[in-house]
Amino acid sequence: MIKAVLFDYGGTLVQPRRPWEEVKPKAVAAPYALLRRHGLKMPYSKYLKLNDSVFDRYSELEKQTESDVPDIIKYREMIGILFPSNSKVWCERVAAEANDAFWDVAKANFVLEKGARRCLVELKSMELRLAVVSNHHNQEALNTHLAQLGIKSYFSRVVVSSRVGFMKPDRRIFAMCLSSLRAQPPEAVFVGDSMRYDIEGAKRAGMTTVLIGKDDRSDKHEKPDFTVVSLTEVPKIVSSL
Repeated sequence: MIKAVLFDYGGTLVQPRRPWEEVKPKAVAAPYALLRRHGLKMPYSKYLKLNDSVFDRYSELEKQTESDVPDIIKYREMIGILFPSNSKVWCERVAAEANDAFWDVAKANFVLEKGARRCLVELKSMELRLAVVSNHHNQEALNTHLAQLGIKSYFSRVVVSSRVGFMKPDRRIFAMCLSSLRAQPPEAVFVGDSMRYDIEGAKRAGMTTVLIGKDDRSDKHEKPDFTVVSLTEVPKIVSSL
């Protein structure tokens, strides 16, 4: 009997309005505008080089360690470089503001997946425990966005890679979420859009898997248990298990 349904966030519960390549320049420029108001004199071209240097270095670290570093750590480092004479308290506050400025732009690009609300309402009516498991660099931004979309109350747990120290497809992130929901892997379904991070990871963790959309990046040993084109199909699948 199924007790819990877990969802991926980006690409599953929400979809981008525009490609990230189009949104990224505005997102990166938002913290710079904020720092200018705090007295930064550095030209944007030089700031952009610093931003890219810091984020690229952490990106390489994340690949090596297969983990997600919270973006606030990157902004703390940048603020320390840009304002070396300011107090730690001031730098911490401004780093948080810069991090928020970036994510305010980034999350505004994502809209609720069509059919998501209906899916969640139906699953909740079945008295199932719902959760989000996401590879994400800012748990606060993710929680805020779920609230802004009006769906946060449906979820008993939101597990974010940068907060817990390991990322999908590591089975530990699934196990941690299931433990908090008091559910065993055979009692849970995972819904996601990525074969590698969602489906293959959840299957290795022992869960039933549902792939939304089409992702052909899979090996011959791992396939989703179900494939759907809409989240509205999920409640029927869950009720059949």
